[in-house]
Amino acid sequence: MTHSISASADDPSKVVATDTPTHRADAGHVWGTLIHGLLEHAMRYSNATRDDLRRLAMWLTIEEPHLRVVIDEALDTVQKVSGAEFWKEARGSAESHGEAPFEIRLEDGPVPKLLAGTVDLVYKSDESWRLIDYKTDTDGSDAELRAKYGTQLDNYEKSWSRIAKAKVTATFVPARTTGGI
Repeated sequence: MTHSISASADDPSKVVATDTPTHRADAGHVWGTLIHGLLEHAMRYSNATRDDLRRLAMWLTIEEPHLRVVIDEALDTVQKVSGAEFWKEARGSAESHGEAPFEIRLEDGPVPKLLAGTVDLVYKSDESWRLIDYKTDTDGSDAELRAKYGTQLDNYEKSWSRIAKAKVTATFVPARTTGGI
């Protein structure tokens, strides 16, 4: 899908000049923030409609108006993710948390450290927990995601296991309309 935003060449607020693989509205940190915010809302409010999510997307992009051209793609992504089996399991769980911040003290060296993070989605499944880490990268196979983010996912899994005092299974979910799930 190609998107462009018209702005004069000397417009200092112009963020996206052209839609190239390295300069796209549907890539990068702000795209990920939009998707994560929409997924959190959709999980929390099971009756949220596409129109509700569109209004939220408009609010979430107030400081990133260049993302507005990809709101439909973001909504399609949320719709696809919310149709996945894990989503149904999380919704049916007795306990689930979306965008759950945590901080844990690590004492595996001479000086204690703090590990802080935000778990995208975690839910109780029988006597264990399932931890989901959404990845909104423009592309990437499971092996590439594991190579790039494996340490993060392992740390989150170990930390949540310590916090919950239960077994945790962590999984990447490529949250793109064209891949994964």
